[in-house]
Amino acid sequence: MKKKINYKTVGVHQQNTKKNFFYFDKMSNKFALTTVCYNSRFTLPLVIDDFLTQTSLPENTSWYVLLQNCSDEFCNKIVDLCKKRVRLVLVRFEDNLGLSKAMSYVIALTKNFEYVLNIEDDWILLHTHVPNKNWLKDCMEFMELNTHVSTLALRAYNTDAEKYQYGWTRTIPYRCHEHKDNFNYQAKMSESKVIEFKEGLTFREIPHFLFTFNPCLVRNADYHKTAYPLPVFALDQKKESHSADWGSCEALTMEKTRHLTTYYLNQGLLGHAEDWFALIR
Repeated sequence: MKKKINYKTVGVHQQNTKKNFFYFDKMSNKFALTTVCYNSRFTLPLVIDDFLTQTSLPENTSWYVLLQNCSDEFCNKIVDLCKKRVRLVLVRFEDNLGLSKAMSYVIALTKNFEYVLNIEDDWILLHTHVPNKNWLKDCMEFMELNTHVSTLALRAYNTDAEKYQYGWTRTIPYRCHEHKDNFNYQAKMSESKVIEFKEGLTFREIPHFLFTFNPCLVRNADYHKTAYPLPVFALDQKKESHSADWGSCEALTMEKTRHLTTYYLNQGLLGHAEDWFALIR
């Protein structure tokens, strides 16, 4: 017999359909996590559990999880993982909205939060890279003390091939971009001063850092002024016959944050499952 989702645990208010719910409660507007997931992707429970196990969260943290085309069993698993660990805001859609629509949805829901960390459903907090459980609170403290900083980049790279592929060690001239020297962050950081903030935490400026859905802690107001709303596309579901627009939303938003100040935490903390999964099991 299928276990029913205890929506009181999630604090759900139903709207429109059985598979689309929201909740709004008396909550802190300081910090929120956001994640979108589709097709009951097996990595999401690992993403949530590893993050919550290794991180001391700011008080009253909310985690907005938007699930698309996910089974009841999968939704129950997410609810159970978050129970008594973090305030879960569950949003569920029967269909796969696509990346741009789904991200626009959670961006709108978290507009009033001061800081937001988006973690896609296949980004793992690496135990080998976490300096201590207070790392997130320390990052927020760094941003409180340095109000000119809009972004803390948190992606960790595993191999030279990964660094090259995703533009850490090379320039990638997008046709839709005004600037032709985008990416190549390792070279751009070569003259940046390393700031030793607390034990185990160092920060280093990344000049001309571009908008990304990769893990970044952002000062939300700065992003709503410069990057949002996102351009929305109909065919970015990343599946056969529905992926013609995959990546377009992110690509067209990248240069909007180029002028914002970004720092890199250590050598990153979160790894892409495709590049790290074999090492963290």
